[in-house]
Amino acid sequence: LAFRFHQDESKDTNGFMIQVEEQEGLGDGQKIETEMAKEVDLKVFRTYTNVPFIKLPDPSVNYGTQNHFNGMDAISTAVQEWYASGCANMDMENIFVGSQTLADNVPNRYGYHVRPRHEKLH
Repeated sequence: LAFRFHQDESKDTNGFMIQVEEQEGLGDGQKIETEMAKEVDLKVFRTYTNVPFIKLPDPSVNYGTQNHFNGMDAISTAVQEWYASGCANMDMENIFVGSQTLADNVPNRYGYHVRPRHEKLH
């Protein structure tokens, strides 16, 4: 009940929900949260990844610029674009926060399926 209250409150103030999907997929509780967001027509930004982290694990190590990625930048950009559009598209928005470089170079371990940017909540 408390979670639903916060979703209603968020919807009333042009808010949104960020849902973090780990490599293993959504948990049962997250599936319920998604259904609740659909019921109140709350914007959902869902992140997905091909790695167990959204930034390189040790900032003191020089991994090279080809391995740099920052999932937080991708989330921030998506949210800012949605607000700039006047919050027009209420479909769920998939945001890739993984490493394309790892997917390209080690596809058997870090490959992933590209998702459409926007999806209707089911």
